[in-house]
Amino acid sequence: MVGLFIIVLAVVLFPYTQSGPANLQAGRYGVAYSQYISAAIAGEAPAQTVIGNLYRLGLGVEQNLPEAPRWYLKAALQGYVPAQLNLAAVYMSGAGVPPRADYAFGWYSLAAKSGDAQAAAQLNFMQRRISITPNQMSAAKRAFANLETVRRRYNRLGAARFLVE
Repeated sequence: MVGLFIIVLAVVLFPYTQSGPANLQAGRYGVAYSQYISAAIAGEAPAQTVIGNLYRLGLGVEQNLPEAPRWYLKAALQGYVPAQLNLAAVYMSGAGVPPRADYAFGWYSLAAKSGDAQAAAQLNFMQRRISITPNQMSAAKRAFANLETVRRRYNRLGAARFLVE
């Protein structure tokens, strides 16, 4: 009987002995969420981005489109390029935030300044396909001149207003 209990306990606890990435890869999203959330709350940008992805896609948690950009923003403000790309994408699609081509352009610009080729390609696409007006582009270049400029605006507005204004 004790042997059976140990086997059942091992099966129940096995996912928690795996790393967060292994649980994500295996599709154990609820377990991965529980592994990443404390690191995300502690301010770790990669974990914040994973939590944003889980909320955006509804994996392991109930889908919550407005919650995803909140987590992306925390990581993006730290200069974490994957979060900047995700935040730009949600502004392009309007998934959880009002669609804003200027904000998307701004976040892609910051990621491109970090050397990200995907961000540079997205900027080029936006300019070629005219999904952003010259006025929007000019405003985005000023508002997203560098990460410190974005942080100052964030500190002035707060997270809730920053994401929707």
